[in-house]
Amino acid sequence: MWTRAEWVVNQGLEGVHHLFEPFVVREAMAMRELGEVVVENVIARQVEELIELLESERSISRQRDRIADAPLEVQQTLVRLYFSMLFRVLEERSETLH
Repeated sequence: MWTRAEWVVNQGLEGVHHLFEPFVVREAMAMRELGEVVVENVIARQVEELIELLESERSISRQRDRIADAPLEVQQTLVRLYFSMLFRVLEERSETLH
């Protein structure tokens, strides 16, 4: 049985991103294409606090609400971290196939 985090990652690998509004994903990914983004310490701390809060929530819909309530820059930073993780998982999977 998968943990909620594993389920979210596997859904993400299939192109379904339950935690984020589509416009936030588009904006965050557009920023990612511009190159490496420097995250201010304040934003990094807010992302860490949000992740801790998400871990305490029981439902995906409640986690999604918590993310949507966060400042836009925090949401975008979380999206970039999420996709970085997805890309790493994909790379690891492709390495094991060779």
